Formats: sequence, structure tokens, C-alpha cells
Amino acid sequence: MILTKDCEEEILQTKENLSIHFLMKELGQLNHFLGLDVDHSEEGIFLHQQKYSKDMLKKFEMLKCKPISTPMEPNAKMYAHEEKDLEEARMYRQLVGSLIYLTLTRPDISYAVCVMNRYMQNPKKLHLEAVRRILRHVKGTLDYGIIYKKGGDCKLVDFCDADYAGDHDTRRSTTGVIALAILKLHERPIAKCS
Repeated sequence: MILTKDCEEEILQTKENLSIHFLMKELGQLNHFLGLDVDHSEEGIFLHQQKYSKDMLKKFEMLKCKPISTPMEPNAKMYAHEEKDLEEARMYRQLVGSLIYLTLTRPDISYAVCVMNRYMQNPKKLHLEAVRRILRHVKGTLDYGIIYKKGGDCKLVDFCDADYAGDHDTRRSTTGVIALAILKLHERPIAKCS
């Protein structure tokens, strides 16, 4: 369990209340949790998945691949029924599932991963090549993550884009929305308990 709050006294009170009902052990400052790394600095908290990314690249034999600057080709067209079915469909699903988890700290690959997620049921060779391109982008951007800075104002920034009948298989419009919470962090202690 991870506890975070602006007031350290409230964290201590919550721990005391929980320890009455549950056996607990203090594990100190949060640094790693379920493949998510947390780096603390004077600037704020930096969340990343560098180790997870390296392990994923190694698992799918892409650790020595040539990095690429974008996760998806601009104006790439994906079709559901263009080629033969992929023989390694299970591997494709594992790859896309791993990338979905990586999007927790990598909004830069979210759109490309969501597009490739559409073809999990019946992937083609073209789809696998596009997913490998995402992995090549991840290889070149292993140190990317999300930083939550101390100070400043808390505001929600929302971006939206849409196309008309952009999906070539269903002729539906594709809409993309991303909402970024720009948070104000006080001297917020983070503790990890189990």
C-alpha cells in the first residue's frame, strides 16, 4: 500500500489506524513499485519505467535494435483484413499488453499503442512491424517519464483532436483526448507499507 498526503501527521494517524486491524511493516520512502520507479529530488517526483522497458526489450529480443525518433509513422494506415493472419499472435498480444502497461509513464506512445491494441484479436504482419517500431522508439527514449514538480499551480490541461471517418475498416471517426494534470506538490512525503 502506498500512502501519500500533504500532512505527515495525517499519514502517521492513518498508519496507526490501519495497524490496529492489519499487520503492517514500514518500508520507507517509495522507490520502486510494480515496475514503476520513483526518483525523488528537490525539483519533485520523477516517475519512469526504465528497468521495465529494458526488461521488455530484452524479452522480445529488441534490446540491440536501432532506435527511432517516433513511435508511429506519420499518416500510417492500418487495416484489419489486408494480409494473412500472424502466426505469432500470442507474442503480439504479449507485446501490446506490455506496451499498454508502459503507457503509465509514457504518454508519448499512448496513441500508437492504442491503435495497435485494436488488432489484438486478429493481428497481421503489418501490425507486428508497427509494434516493433514502437519498441524501437522506446529503445531510444529509455530515460523518458513523467515529472511532478513541487510548487506552481494545479491545473488540468486538455487536448483533443478528431478526424472524419479515419478508421479504414469501420469508417468511424477517431478521436484522441489527452488530459494532463499539472499538479502542485507540496513537501508531500510518500511512504510504502505492506
